[in-house]
Amino acid sequence: MVALQIGLAVTFAVVLVVATWAMIYDCFAEQNN
Repeated sequence: MVALQIGLAVTFAVVLVVATWAMIYDCFAEQNN
């Protein structure tokens, strides 16, 4: 199933981007305080 692999890869990429963005946002929020 190629579609399943693509869906899994997209989901993993989205989770990775969200986690990275959350970490950057967390650092940015701490700097503002």
